[in-house]
Amino acid sequence: MEEVDDSVYRPLLEYLNSKKQPQNMIYGLSFIRGQPPDLSKRSWTDPRMYYLIMKIALVCLPIDFTYTSAQLFKGIGKLDTHNKGKTYMVRFGSYTEGELVLKTPHDVEHNIRHRPIIFDCSETEYFFKESKGDVWTLVFYTLSTKYPPVKSLKDYEAVFESGKWSIAMYKPGEQTVYLSKKSGLGRPLTKKKQEEKTSFLGSHKAKKPEAPVDDPRFTAVQNLMIRASTFNAE
Repeated sequence: MEEVDDSVYRPLLEYLNSKKQPQNMIYGLSFIRGQPPDLSKRSWTDPRMYYLIMKIALVCLPIDFTYTSAQLFKGIGKLDTHNKGKTYMVRFGSYTEGELVLKTPHDVEHNIRHRPIIFDCSETEYFFKESKGDVWTLVFYTLSTKYPPVKSLKDYEAVFESGKWSIAMYKPGEQTVYLSKKSGLGRPLTKKKQEEKTSFLGSHKAKKPEAPVDDPRFTAVQNLMIRASTFNAE
């Protein structure tokens, strides 16, 4: 694909350099333990980053390229294991070398610094050559899981209102819900957190267990699947 002008990536790079960032981040739909895929935690804890990434998608991705998720990682990194099918990949930052090598079947080098490439990462082996400097890799792909997503990616949008960034979650016929670091989506407890909670409750007077409450974001069938998954885990 043709080289993309540096100005397209500059706002995202400047934001990445403005504060300490994780080395690997998922935006858009993400696999969630024990639940159908939904908006990733990184998306609603950092709506501005979500906006900058989706702006690049709007400007650069081919019209017929479909995706549900975006991954951003620094250095060599590793693609999301739920990344299946066609993948759009590009690198940017203050670096040299670091070419992408596709084994098709012989090693073929691709300079993807501001030069996006689309390939099927589930069928093609690949690796990055060593780079000099700070390099970021941005990947757009379709999430592949056995459970259908709770909502579509188009149901979420980064918005800037009253001096603050948030994620607008749209529901047909209902009032828009705004997600942020202070008011995000619920997440199931990790095994460690669940054990800590159980230990805490065990040290206090036992209370009559409450009936399970359905999550309004899911269908009745999805809530049954979640409860069954939680029961099997225990």
